[in-house]
Amino acid sequence: MGRGHSRAAIVAACGIAVIQMTGACASLAELKSRAAGNTSLRTAEPASPAVPVDASGTRTDLVETRWGPLGDADRELLVKVRQAGLWEMPVGEQAAVRASRAVTRKNLGEIARQHARLDADVREVAARLQVPLPDQPTEEQQGWIAEISAKQGLEYDKTAVARLRMAHGKVFPFIHQVRASTQNTLIRDFAERAAEFVNTHMDLLEDTGLVNSSGLPSTPKTENAPDVIPAGQPVPAVPPAMEAEGKPSPPMPSSGVNFIDTPTGPLSAADRDFLVKVRQAGLWEMPVGMQAATRAARARTRQNLQEIAEQHGELDALVIDVATRLRVPLPNEPSAQQREWIEEISAQTGGEWDRVAVQRLRMAHGKVFGLIAQVRASTRNTLMRDFAERTAEFVNTHMDLLEDTGLADASALPPPPKVADPPALPDTDLPDAAASQAPASGAEASDAPVAAGDPLDPPPAGEPSVSAGPTGGAGLVETRWGPLSAADRDLLVKVRQAGLWEIPVGEQAAVRASRAVTRKNLGEIARQHVQLDADVRKVAARLRVPLPDQPTEEQQGWIAEISAKQGLEYDKTAVARLRMAHGKVFPVIAQVRASTQNTLIRDFAERAAEFVNTHMDLLEETGLADATTLPTPPPVTSAPDPVPSGQPAPTAPPATSLPSA
Repeated sequence: MGRGHSRAAIVAACGIAVIQMTGACASLAELKSRAAGNTSLRTAEPASPAVPVDASGTRTDLVETRWGPLGDADRELLVKVRQAGLWEMPVGEQAAVRASRAVTRKNLGEIARQHARLDADVREVAARLQVPLPDQPTEEQQGWIAEISAKQGLEYDKTAVARLRMAHGKVFPFIHQVRASTQNTLIRDFAERAAEFVNTHMDLLEDTGLVNSSGLPSTPKTENAPDVIPAGQPVPAVPPAMEAEGKPSPPMPSSGVNFIDTPTGPLSAADRDFLVKVRQAGLWEMPVGMQAATRAARARTRQNLQEIAEQHGELDALVIDVATRLRVPLPNEPSAQQREWIEEISAQTGGEWDRVAVQRLRMAHGKVFGLIAQVRASTRNTLMRDFAERTAEFVNTHMDLLEDTGLADASALPPPPKVADPPALPDTDLPDAAASQAPASGAEASDAPVAAGDPLDPPPAGEPSVSAGPTGGAGLVETRWGPLSAADRDLLVKVRQAGLWEIPVGEQAAVRASRAVTRKNLGEIARQHVQLDADVRKVAARLRVPLPDQPTEEQQGWIAEISAKQGLEYDKTAVARLRMAHGKVFPVIAQVRASTQNTLIRDFAERAAEFVNTHMDLLEETGLADATTLPTPPPVTSAPDPVPSGQPAPTAPPATSLPSA
């Protein structure tokens, strides 16, 4: 996604045709003055020079909303995401037809489809926060569209992938900086969703095989990047750092300035510095989290900080493994500043212990979060790429846990990223059009707090959610979400039983499969089925539908059949059984979604379909899902013959035609 944007394209003139808003536009100076009078928030450190402050150091870019203060960087993020979609969607749609390679057509088409969902998301969030959005790409982005459209053949693919990858790499750190620094819960959640999209898009672009070093942004600045231990010298046991210091190293092959060649790609100084930072984070956060078990005054603080410590144990083992494979020495002590934080926290008692511990931890996590994104976006090393993605998940979870304590106020947040040209402030006098909007359906909605009267909210006391017996058509039962059919209930059972055999098979395959891609993909299927299983049990409980606790006899037979195999036959059998099962249930989910009268089942079917579709992709990516693993195709009523070679292909209907080459 592109970072730059034209001021005129955003909102220099309030009459721009963007999201429909009611009321007159106040001047930027007037609104900022109003914002300054509504906030007394402070920061733990001097604010970034890019953040406007008054004489007392109070930020003047903040506007109060029902979701918390909204800053310039928050609004800038919404504009950047909107404009990214305005150029990446048409490029992706065009590439799905014009690209010369199948993988480019597939992956860029997928990016366009995902951007359509992200665009709907950003427009909804902006409407709630009353932030005007542009309806045109920037001039620079329009130039990229023209540049790409003018190419032919493989050059088209290369140019499109290069432009898209560079744009995504530049915006990725900005999203993470906003997530780490925002005080607005709506922006916080949106930034998390946007980061997932951008990360997926970078993966899709890299999967084309056309992303080289020229398509990557600059690496972040480094503070303490250790040298790699040369081949021929033993890799020291952890802690390794001190033994390697000061000793001359034989020359190592290099891919350029600050790069070292490794089997997993060039390793930069920023990559090595990142490993050190992750290691040192664990060296101070683990003891603080363990200390919380006895010192914290509040149960929530004890619980959440202990969870952070336990997760840092996993992350520490991971960073040690990666560093060992890349021959990067790691420290065995926190930094001097981190030791001071430990002492500062340890000196507190009661509620003050909780407050100081949460504040220090949240500030530290917020600062490293943007660095992770920069490393992920810029690294040329595949091992580091995967490690950065996993680290980002840990850090994001830790920020959620810290915020969940209720003690991470504005002073615990790092300064927001720089905003060269902030969008206009919303008019806080306008009515809140989003106050009455129901939460979006989907997995996120099911996990979010719901307001009274929401369709997912349990019924009030004394009001049954399901009637005593069937009413109406065959098998229909009345519920507060609409009639529940036998097919609806059968879907819940099928999804539950799918998890009961696919989770153990996936977990077993993550260890026993002979090929790395099988281990990785089937392990991922198992992890996703755990989420889906929690979802189906929640929905079934609301609808009072009993669920089985055992797989069917046939599914138990599949488990036994797979478990009896060895080597590559194990991989083939597991993938074949899983792909066939997913292929059979997929149309059942679609039929239920199309026919159900129950809104709870409708939303669940949509979520289940996303899981199953992803699982089929993962199974097909193993290269072992051949024609024998696919179910019988559906009957056809009118299948036209293809146009023979040599005859002109019919023109696409106007609704689906694309710009000509």
